[in-house]
Amino acid sequence: MDNRLHELIQSLTKNEKRYFTLSANKKGGEKNYLQIFSQLEKSATPDIAKLKQRFTNYDNAARYLYDAILKSMRDYHSKTFSYNILLDNLADVQFLIEKNLYKQALSQIKTGIELAAYNEYYALQIEFLDAQQYVYRKLGNTEDAESTYSQILKLLETQKNLIGTRVHENKVVGVYYKYGTTKNKMAQTKLKSLNKILETKKTFSSVGRINKIVKYNSSLLAGFATEDYPMASKISDLIMGELEGWQKSDYYKKKHSSFFLNHIAAKINNNEFANAKTIINDAKLEYTRDKSPEAYIKLLSYEIEICINDADVEQGLVVATDLIKILNETPGIVPDRIVAYITATCILMYRIANDYKNALQTINLFLQSATKKYSEDVVLFAKLFYLLLHFEQGNATLVEYHARATLRYLKTNGDKDLLAHELINFLKNNAYEISNEKLMAERYANLKLALQKNNAIFLNGAFNFNWWIDSKITGKPLSAIIAEGKKTK
Repeated sequence: MDNRLHELIQSLTKNEKRYFTLSANKKGGEKNYLQIFSQLEKSATPDIAKLKQRFTNYDNAARYLYDAILKSMRDYHSKTFSYNILLDNLADVQFLIEKNLYKQALSQIKTGIELAAYNEYYALQIEFLDAQQYVYRKLGNTEDAESTYSQILKLLETQKNLIGTRVHENKVVGVYYKYGTTKNKMAQTKLKSLNKILETKKTFSSVGRINKIVKYNSSLLAGFATEDYPMASKISDLIMGELEGWQKSDYYKKKHSSFFLNHIAAKINNNEFANAKTIINDAKLEYTRDKSPEAYIKLLSYEIEICINDADVEQGLVVATDLIKILNETPGIVPDRIVAYITATCILMYRIANDYKNALQTINLFLQSATKKYSEDVVLFAKLFYLLLHFEQGNATLVEYHARATLRYLKTNGDKDLLAHELINFLKNNAYEISNEKLMAERYANLKLALQKNNAIFLNGAFNFNWWIDSKITGKPLSAIIAEGKKTK
């Protein structure tokens, strides 16, 4: 029995040993056999005689341990089969969501949640719940979406030990990143841990490729959440390195677009615009409008950011026109918040190109549908930028009219935005003085001082009204000021 038991223990993989230990610890009573397991697992040539002296019931405990390991492995590999089924099910869910077949996806999701819960795969259960809340939001079912979100947070808390500390951290980082809490301590802790791994050039060699990519991806989200963009860029390189050479796998085909888009975002946020441009050009060959409309829209939105940074007016106008056309022709392809951000970026591109006609027309169309679909800050940005464009065009009468309308909008919605008041009053009071360059230079400087006391940033950084003021004070092109501003954010 001694040799057989030692050979069996030494043959187990790291995951199999971990599963056996966790299963055994769930049971009550004394566990001398676990101490024996630990001793035999550590030593290549154990001293059995010493073990028998230490454990008076060694022979009986060893026989029990042998049978317990075999029984545990039967259970483990049965669960592994279920785990693979769940992974396939999750891939099917992602595919159905990409095709906008949300009701079909819900059916698969509910099956996945039940099977994951039954087998105590809580991390996968969270993946299915996350997909469920996303689908509910796409279907406009906010109440069920919020209920699902609460289930995710509850599961993360109540099953922390069973999920595992590392997985728990990954999921909390992901959930908080998606739902608005940034720069949280858990994300920072995650990044510090990954920094050490990168510095010592270690990899997650003890886990499979999929698990490795999932762990890297959670750290990438943490990088975005804490605005550590150099780290996010490094992590995205690691992810793409893992995916390289694996292009025939189903996992690659079903998950690659999200990783690819995150890779581009990481490069842009880290001001690696040339790299991002190359990646986008390659990606557009695969993610076409007909084949992958959502991915294609996001690719164009990244491309227009690069055009703004590079002051590439010619290409920027082409991309902006294409984006606005697609968004109008295919409503609901991307979430409303992203539509607002993309539209704002297109308007900004038109302004940089001095194409005031298209800029004003785009804002007009946006505002006609905005009040019911978008949040107050989104609508306010559009109204303020609309005023700004008319001001620059010397349309003093229109500035006065729309300034009054925007002030009424502010009053209706609580009248709390001090920046908006400062900017509206400036545009209204100076609409007839815009041709007096000497006077306006002084007033722009005063406005800059006034706005420094308030948040001038809109739509998560899509536009900062201080950029516009700086371009007036310095005489530099707006695109140059924006590029400088984003490099120092």
